[in-house]
Amino acid sequence: MSNTIQTVFLVDTHVSILNNLGKDGSSNYENSVAVKKIKKEGRTHTYVSGQAFRNWLRTTLGDSYNWNLSPITRDKKIAFTAANPVEYEDDDLFGYMKAEKKETLTRISPLKNSALISVTPVNILEEFKVMARQEGDSVPYADQPYSAILKGILSLDITSLGAFTTVHRAGYMNCTKEYVGTYFDKLTEVDDPRFYKNKDELHKKYLLPKEERVKRASDLLKALNKISGGASQTSHLTDVTPKFIVLAGVEGGNHIFSHLISESMERTTEFSIDALNEIMEDYKDEIKTPVYIGRRKGFMDRWDKDLKELAEKNSNIIYGSPVEIINQFVENDKFKELF
Repeated sequence: MSNTIQTVFLVDTHVSILNNLGKDGSSNYENSVAVKKIKKEGRTHTYVSGQAFRNWLRTTLGDSYNWNLSPITRDKKIAFTAANPVEYEDDDLFGYMKAEKKETLTRISPLKNSALISVTPVNILEEFKVMARQEGDSVPYADQPYSAILKGILSLDITSLGAFTTVHRAGYMNCTKEYVGTYFDKLTEVDDPRFYKNKDELHKKYLLPKEERVKRASDLLKALNKISGGASQTSHLTDVTPKFIVLAGVEGGNHIFSHLISESMERTTEFSIDALNEIMEDYKDEIKTPVYIGRRKGFMDRWDKDLKELAEKNSNIIYGSPVEIINQFVENDKFKELF
């Protein structure tokens, strides 16, 4: 079974426009842009698409962690990356599909994430604006700012990170045998227990050195401390780094922390310590690291007392600021034992 790093986190927004849908056909204004939103139980929640969040992460990794980002080739309506996960870290973690005449290369992304969706329903404002810098008539337009606490979940499959296969199956034909030969001095060949060539012989998978795999995972997690992005930042500047985060290494792929944060009866955002205690008991054999909880002072200060008491009572819970706990997590020996 695979080991994963799992996190649930919150982003605090104030009069923000992080991800637009496109032209708003229901508006009275000709130039009106709608934000992305969805209804749940008849109430409106705004969200940032999972694709947009991944783009923020990838850009941050290139800008702040010197990742060698895979070049994109465009051919008519088709776009693909280099499909070279040894040289380009983002090809490894974000996956790819590259159709070629001889073979189609595909890789399932070890990084999986949700959309960022508002925990509570939101009232979306249609804000009227004008573009009027020079003489002449101004040009009216409208957009839709909102204030919300957005929740996201992220999972990183450690078993797949830096591990490449040549199995003729969608998602697992990561590279050709010729490619493996080119980088063979950088890779370790091991049996892959998931796939049999025949009844007596397993397929092989090819691993990057452990130090490189650890570094790539560490960079990805630390990028959450510096992540930036979103639409309309010039006039709706928003800090999109997590203000609250729960983080742990887990055996298995199901995201066990996804329901720790929810809307209360009073329509406020609440963190359930009872749910966390239940999860830690139910999955005590699957949770392979301490559970790290980070909260930025000034955000949800009403949770502070209970979280401090929880950490004092349970040595497997570590509580601090988001930056502090992410840095501690990637330096912990238990984290490195996941690889």
